[in-house]
Amino acid sequence: MDTNSNAYLADFGFLPIVPGPRTAPYLLTAIGSSVRWAAPWLFEISESANGPQLQLTMQIDLYLFGSIMLQVLFGNIPYHAVKRDDQVLYTIAKGTRSPETSNVADKHWEFIQQCWSSRQENKHPYATDISAFLAAHNPG
Repeated sequence: MDTNSNAYLADFGFLPIVPGPRTAPYLLTAIGSSVRWAAPWLFEISESANGPQLQLTMQIDLYLFGSIMLQVLFGNIPYHAVKRDDQVLYTIAKGTRSPETSNVADKHWEFIQQCWSSRQENKHPYATDISAFLAAHNPG
């Protein structure tokens, strides 16, 4: 936020997965932890040691945008009732999405769900869709 209360979205430096000496990759992030906002497929573990490398895509950014949108509209971080990030990671791995929707209008929740659609569904909105949605729902 700047001094005029304008919000800016910046890169999280988002979740590089670094191969290590363990059998599973471990997470390294410069900001401490951003698992609460992350796309679940960032945490998939390959069946083989030489599995495909993670590719950062627009779908990951759109999932992140949906998570931020939920935080802004709901007023709490995703999975706010789960206190530890390792427990959040476990919850995400089970396929459970942040359930806090009581204060979110149906039209906003539907758009968040589109942002969160799985990469296989390929139903993510485009950046132009996000811009149009935000313009149409701007209270000011």
